[in-house]
Amino acid sequence: MTENNQNPRVHSGSIKVILCEKPSQARDIARVLGVVKDGKTSIETRDGTVTWAFGHLLELADFGSYDPVFKSSWREHFDQLPCLPKEFVLNPKQNSQSQLTAVGSLLKMARQVVIATDPDREGEMIAREILDYHHYNGPILRLWLKGLDEVNIRKALAALRQDHETKSLYHAARARSCADWLVGLNMTRALSVRCGTGDTTVLSIGRVQTPTLALVVRRDREIEAFRARDYYEIVAEVSTPEAVDIVLRHAPRDEERIFDRTKAESIAQAAKDVTAPLDVTKTQERKPPPKLFSLAGFQKTANNRWGWSAAHALEVVQALYERHKATSYPRSDCPFLPDEQVADVPKIVSNLQALSELASIPVPSNPIIRRTVFNSAKVSAHHAIIPTTARPNLTAMSCDERKAFELIARHYLASLMPDYEYERTTITLIAGVAFTASGNVPQKMGWKAAFGSSEQAAEEKSEESTLPSVANGTPGTVNRAIVETKQTQPPKRYTEATLLADMESIAKLVTDPAKKAMLKADPELGKQGGIGTEATRAEILETLIARRGFIKKDKKNLVSTPSGRRLIEIVEAHLPALADPVETALWEEELSAIVEGSKETNAFISEIGGRLQEYISTLRCAVAAPASKSTRNRADQSVPIDRKPTGVIYKGKEFVDCGTYWRCEAVEGFFNKRLAQRDMKLSEYIAILESKKEGVLFRFSSSKTKKPYYARLVYVRKTKFNGKPGIEMEFLKSIQPGPSNSNDPKANKAGYQVPRHGV
Repeated sequence: MTENNQNPRVHSGSIKVILCEKPSQARDIARVLGVVKDGKTSIETRDGTVTWAFGHLLELADFGSYDPVFKSSWREHFDQLPCLPKEFVLNPKQNSQSQLTAVGSLLKMARQVVIATDPDREGEMIAREILDYHHYNGPILRLWLKGLDEVNIRKALAALRQDHETKSLYHAARARSCADWLVGLNMTRALSVRCGTGDTTVLSIGRVQTPTLALVVRRDREIEAFRARDYYEIVAEVSTPEAVDIVLRHAPRDEERIFDRTKAESIAQAAKDVTAPLDVTKTQERKPPPKLFSLAGFQKTANNRWGWSAAHALEVVQALYERHKATSYPRSDCPFLPDEQVADVPKIVSNLQALSELASIPVPSNPIIRRTVFNSAKVSAHHAIIPTTARPNLTAMSCDERKAFELIARHYLASLMPDYEYERTTITLIAGVAFTASGNVPQKMGWKAAFGSSEQAAEEKSEESTLPSVANGTPGTVNRAIVETKQTQPPKRYTEATLLADMESIAKLVTDPAKKAMLKADPELGKQGGIGTEATRAEILETLIARRGFIKKDKKNLVSTPSGRRLIEIVEAHLPALADPVETALWEEELSAIVEGSKETNAFISEIGGRLQEYISTLRCAVAAPASKSTRNRADQSVPIDRKPTGVIYKGKEFVDCGTYWRCEAVEGFFNKRLAQRDMKLSEYIAILESKKEGVLFRFSSSKTKKPYYARLVYVRKTKFNGKPGIEMEFLKSIQPGPSNSNDPKANKAGYQVPRHGV
């Protein structure tokens, strides 16, 4: 995989260039290095020139850069799909040319470049695509920043990484970018043209976007199909000789639930007046503090507590990191800290306890250092989101930023405090069946004191209920047994918090054991395993909700819209792999393999191209082309409205006309009247059926450019895509000229003898 750029490298070698992702990041680093001269596009320091991007300065070119035919209305060019560039072209983004030129001028003089963009795949690509664009080929070092406060910057400057240590992140990011381009642009065009309902219909497809939408659509279907059932629990009112009253319950769970009221009443009747010894057990339990925040963890908590969207939660923690230098790098998938962070504990605790909002939290003088918190072996690229060693200025923060910072700080302090300890009591009485009650009594609040009377205290607080004091073996008598009617509940609608959780842990939705094992997320071991990444999930949800309108919000709930549902119905009918969360999660596994060096980028891109060719071929054969621009076929148009005899017989059975296609009882499958904007004849299909495995080569042409291309059509019992009988198309954009053995003017130039109906 290569990029087709310009501006050959002129290497004179005179300065060190530090390339940052954003101007604010550049100023923070320049301040530590010592500013000599502040400019519009760069800052001179005592140790090099700091310059910056504005995120991505370059973007992949559109279809028109690869084939002029796509520069006109793309709805007219289904025949030319898929577009599979041999080289991917990078073009400057709008309004980025001046900064790109300025960076290029510095690179011409660079004796060394230090990449100082965000420490992740995307940050690596932002920097290296600029270096590639300007053909920089000098020495490269990597500044791996955990935070933008002075202490973290100095630590990173003292431990610069070598070029080869992080370059594979760039290869994976480029592979991801090209794969998303290939799938998104090709399949959006293909489905919009083939299955859209009008000239303005855009059936937007995305590698991560579409499976995520499918999760919401399928959940909504489950809820609508749900039918509540009554089930029954029995409540027993029990007394003891000491006049202590206890309420116990017989409430089997899941498949053991009682759905027969007669059975429940029989149990209640049998229990009445029974006297039996009470089995009272008391155990001392401990609960460790909650994990520190990864980005997904913070987004889910913020959505549950405050109703924040994932995008807003990311925006807030990004501001705490960039603008206020108050917290560490936010786009982390890890809830652990490296062992060396233990040295920062006294400074961070001192800073936090200097704040009036946190001063009362009783962190012990010797904080507890747990392996469930500090463990370098479980930290990959980034550690958990925590306060930095810089003293926070809450007055400079917005209301939401203060709320977020305080929550992150409380979690950090809680991680250094003792376990929460409580006594758990369970009382059981056997009266035909077991009747039980349980409750917890706090003994030592431990880390829970970090949350005080805040909202979080309610979330972190266990369900505490005090049971009456009664000795083990005390006789209890059932004075009354009542049957309570309850109802099964439908699945809950997705919220952003629960959808993020399923995107992160997609393996729980997979039934195949082998795939489940491959896809199981393990943040403790740094294994992603889900749909998308920490850095992209918020953007995916915003796209589905705000940009595409495929999902709408109903308070906290997410509900699929009619357009979102229709898209998934079409995809499920024709290209189910595009909506399969396993498919895109497996792609993430492939990208991880590129990072590890066990897979080549070009091999990955080639595999994606192969799948796209299968998808487009399936659409050609499975969905009839639109009759006109104003009347485009729906996905369910294959269902016949009327069947008319054709008089054409095949193996003793007559073909029937079903509107947009033909059927025949002698052969499974259906035969579209129109393929790739070409009118087909029944005689042509009979020739294909009689050709066995060889198929028949047909010449097609674009309706607008008249450019010819060829496709071999063959009937198979199991198509490659869905395993059903039908016509498969081997699509060729062009065919190499070759000698012809025939004098027949109907023979094509490649030497294939094309039957009359195929010319």
